[in-house]
Formats: sequence, C-alpha cells, structure tokens
Amino acid sequence: GLSAADDQCTLYAFIGNLVPDWNGVDQIYKAVLSDSTTNAKDRFVLDRSIFNRNNQLVAFGTELFSATLSTGINYDENGSLFGSAPVWTGSNADGTYSGNSCSDWTSSSGDGMSGLGDQTSAQWIQNGDEACDTAKRIYCIGPF
Repeated sequence: GLSAADDQCTLYAFIGNLVPDWNGVDQIYKAVLSDSTTNAKDRFVLDRSIFNRNNQLVAFGTELFSATLSTGINYDENGSLFGSAPVWTGSNADGTYSGNSCSDWTSSSGDGMSGLGDQTSAQWIQNGDEACDTAKRIYCIGPF
C-alpha cells in the first residue's frame, strides 16, 4: 500500500545519500501515488519548488498537478537518467485517483495507472493503464 511505498521512497533516498542521517524508521519521502482512499495530490503539502534528482526545476509547488512540468522527473535516486520508463501513479493528471491502482498497491493482478518519467505533459502522471504483474518505478517527493 501507500505506507510501504513511502518506506521504499525513504529507503531509496537513503541509498542515494539524500538523507544520510535517516534513522531507519521515519518516512521522510512520500510516493506520488493514489489509491482508492487517498489522492496523490493530498498526500503532501506542496509549498515549495520541486526539483528532480539532477537539480532541475520540475514545478512550483501545487503546479505539479495543474500545469505542464518544466522538465521531466526522469532521474532515479542516484541521479541516473531512466528515460521514458513507465512509473506507477494510480492518478489522473490532476493528482486524483484514476480508479486503477493494482488493488491499492497490494496485488500483482489487475491494472494500474502509470505515467512516463520523461514527459512534461499530463503523461508524466497519466499515460495509461499497465498490467500490475510487472515492476515499475514510483515517483518520490521529500524530504518532509
């Protein structure tokens, strides 16, 4: 579910040396994911500019879910470019639940909405449904 995704975000941020003093427990990064009870846009307060791992401006705060991105998010926790690989989101372009989230991110059956990391249009978050039986990346925002 969402909490497990947040754990993964924080763990990979630690691995990428973004939170070198992490205590191994607190969720410092959050996944940009929606499920049937929570919209991605409601999971964090976006009161500051958002940058990708290559330190390029992606969006100004809440514009993340309402405007074209300045650049793609397509860098992993180590700063490596991952291009147009699908990224799980479960979200519509406005950050609301799309209706497809691999059973609230607990199942490898069914479908989940995905985006594309190199896109700056709505496709960054809402590109299309993908089968849940394949591993995909998730977007993470932090620290919080």
